[in-house]
Amino acid sequence: MSESNLPALPSTTMEVAKANLPRIIKGNEIAVTLLKEIQTTAITNDEERQVAIEKIAKTKAVTDKLDLLIKETVGPLEDFIDHVKSYKKSIDYASKTKDGNEYTKAKAVIEAYDQAKAKEAERIRLEAEFLKKQNLYKAEIKEGIGRRLVDMISGQKKNIIDGMARWEAGLTLANFELSFEKLANQKPILKKDKWEECFKIPFQQGQLMTKEVFDAYLDELRKEYPYENYNAQFAEATAPILNEYRAKKDTVKRRLEEIEKASEEAKVALEQKRKDELEKQRQEQIKIANQQQVEAMEKVDHEKEMDKMNAEFTEQVQTQDIEDLPTKRIASFEDNANYLKPFAEVVGACALNPKFPGIMKKNGTDYVDHVQWWLDWYAGNCKDAIKGIKIIQVPKTIIRKK
Repeated sequence: MSESNLPALPSTTMEVAKANLPRIIKGNEIAVTLLKEIQTTAITNDEERQVAIEKIAKTKAVTDKLDLLIKETVGPLEDFIDHVKSYKKSIDYASKTKDGNEYTKAKAVIEAYDQAKAKEAERIRLEAEFLKKQNLYKAEIKEGIGRRLVDMISGQKKNIIDGMARWEAGLTLANFELSFEKLANQKPILKKDKWEECFKIPFQQGQLMTKEVFDAYLDELRKEYPYENYNAQFAEATAPILNEYRAKKDTVKRRLEEIEKASEEAKVALEQKRKDELEKQRQEQIKIANQQQVEAMEKVDHEKEMDKMNAEFTEQVQTQDIEDLPTKRIASFEDNANYLKPFAEVVGACALNPKFPGIMKKNGTDYVDHVQWWLDWYAGNCKDAIKGIKIIQVPKTIIRKK
């Protein structure tokens, strides 16, 4: 706008107005230009948002300067004052007008981006939370099948133990050779329906899995725990039992011949002794089988804990880049007496974060102080070896380089 088009001013204010109005108008044009740029540029990332924020800040600074110039310029004529102030109204960041002004329209663009970003963050959180719950549910299913498989193999092994004890108890000189001939050729095979029975878990209608997803997961577990592996496991478990009985052939024959030649009274005592020895052997084998079953169950429990930890990690990885309003997050343990598991998960979550700076100092040779503290405490107080941790003996007079 040229000076010839300026609104008429009273002579008492003309000199001030001529000095200030061009500056006011120029400031308005600069601010409006910046606000229009924001309105006509789509914001697609945080960097572009920051540029828009900086432009908004510039317009606020311009508006504040305009306000000072306007106050200096206005005089007793209210109409003239209103006319001059109209140059501020379109960029006033404190405006409460119903239809808004250039500033509020520009700010609405930023707010729309923030709302869209918040909505997307919520979607990611909900999706991650659902996936975590589903993975935890899968861990429960997997644990149940794992326990069934352990019980099945252990049960079949105990059946062999009981069966072989009854087999030897039923031996006589008359059936001895034929029985051992059959034993020599016996190759135990796990019935496939026994293995298949372990996967027959009823589907429970819920919000975590559809029937199709449930059936597909069971198929995955069948591939993870194939029949061939458990048939081989069954053969491996029963082989020592069968071999132990095969190795007793000569001893058993001599015992039967001894019983055959004994008097009637002696036969009773020898038969009882034989039964007692068989029962003792059976109980020892059952005891070993029970211990192996406990150990196998512990592996199932450990695998479940790892699956649960993976579910937690997956959720953390999915949501770690979500940004909220400017805040500072402070972490603490819910129960300071039970910190071990959550602390291990904290370490794992940090290590998985792409922004994690690592555990070494900038010199590349020393560990950062908080890592070195744990290593020193472990080396000085713990005796259990940990895979991946190397312990060396050094003289206590050596001082650690700071």
